[in-house]
Amino acid sequence: ARVTPPGGVAGISREALGLPPEQGAEGGGVVLASFNRAKKLDAPTWASWLAILQSNALSVLWLSRLALSPAAEQRLLASASAAGVSPDRIIFSDPFPSGEHLAFKSLADLFLDTPGYNAHVTAGDALLAGVPLVVLPRETLASRVSASLAFAPPAPPPPPRGPPPPPLPPA
Repeated sequence: ARVTPPGGVAGISREALGLPPEQGAEGGGVVLASFNRAKKLDAPTWASWLAILQSNALSVLWLSRLALSPAAEQRLLASASAAGVSPDRIIFSDPFPSGEHLAFKSLADLFLDTPGYNAHVTAGDALLAGVPLVVLPRETLASRVSASLAFAPPAPPPPPRGPPPPPLPPA
């Protein structure tokens, strides 16, 4: 699998991060992403993501290395290979630089959430970056957070700021 090193936003592109060009461009494909911590990923979810990759030869899966050991990364790549998915289509990324993470995340086409324990803040980040979510809510609160974010009505704009209030009189 290729490595997507963090870097500055200037000149950021899918190609620079080892991701395929936009759909419609030569060699373009779909970038499916999940930036959840590895502990949220279960075997049935991983198998379904591999099935998606098997059905779309131009897609890649972009994952975070956050809390992912090198041994776990190798197990995921071996599992992908055993399922007939080239390990080159699984792209791991180190955590993004603070303050620039939304620019990086906006390069994904679709955010795949983990159904057992949803992304929470990471799902909110994906939505703020303009990336649609795929979420399968279950029975627990932790498995319904992303669906709540995805289907919540937009917040109204904040009220305009007026002049500062007058100072309080001396006591």
